[in-house]
Order: sequence, then C-alpha cells, then structure tokens
Amino acid sequence: MPQMAKRSRNVRPAPMFPRDALEGRGPHAISCAANLEIRVKRLLLAAVLACAPLTALAAPNLGGVWKIKGAFPSMGVNYVATCTLKQDPAGGLAGVCVGDNGESDPTTGKVAVSASGKTVFEIGYDTHYSGVAIHLAYTGEQQPGGGVIGAVVSTPGPQGTFSAAR
Repeated sequence: MPQMAKRSRNVRPAPMFPRDALEGRGPHAISCAANLEIRVKRLLLAAVLACAPLTALAAPNLGGVWKIKGAFPSMGVNYVATCTLKQDPAGGLAGVCVGDNGESDPTTGKVAVSASGKTVFEIGYDTHYSGVAIHLAYTGEQQPGGGVIGAVVSTPGPQGTFSAAR
C-alpha cells in the first residue's frame, strides 16, 4: 500500500475570508475586516443594480393609432381626432393628429411612469378652430383597459376633457 505523506501539525489551511487570517490579532482587526466585507457586498449590489436593464421602469409603448374624443363643455364643443404616434425608447411620442377640420397636425409628446406607478400620457399640437390658431395639450393617465382619460387645454381658450382608445 502506498504511503501517504504525513501532514505537519503546524500548517494551517489557507484562510477563506480575510477575517480568518486576522484571528489572534485582536477584535479591532476582525471588526475592520467585517466592515470591509460589508462594503464590498454593498458595492457589488450597487454594480449589479446599475447594470440591470431598466425595463421594469420603462414606460409602456403607447405608440399606434389613437381615436381621441375631446369635449369643451363650457363652449358646447365635442370633437374627434385620430392620432398616429410612434414612441421612441426614451418615451418620446411623435406623429400626426387629424381633427374634424381635416388638418394633419404634427404632434409631439411623451409617455412616463409617475411616482405612484401610473402611466402618464402627454401630447400636444397646433391646429385651427373656426379660423383661430390654437394649441391643444392633452394630459392623461392610462386606464386598466388600455385607454387614456384626462384633461385637454386649449391655448387660448378653456380646459376640457378627453378619452382616447386604440
């Protein structure tokens, strides 16, 4: 039978953690090593979080063709606009809206996620109403069914409401 080499009793195995190497050097040395280990773990966690994809925080894609029904009750005005929008990766919206007047108006806006986790939809465009140049600005929240409801402001003019569906 082959003979195994005898292991010396004076040889210690290599330390697995830095604080193991500090045994016998006092409580302060072990405490410093433990703090270093905690700092390294925090740094690694921060690096992982920084490199993780931000898809959970990204706004949902609200690009597509939207039928917007707007109303200015104080003026007795109801209208429909069809907006064709594309959304970029940063949440920006761009496209055109065609209203009851038949004008094809360049439209811009954005989609964002609010602090409460709701999807906020904002678009605006310049158009004409009864020969007067106006700017319509829509701000609303996406609903559970996918549509959007909110307020529309005409500048100059009153505030109204809108609902939008794809």
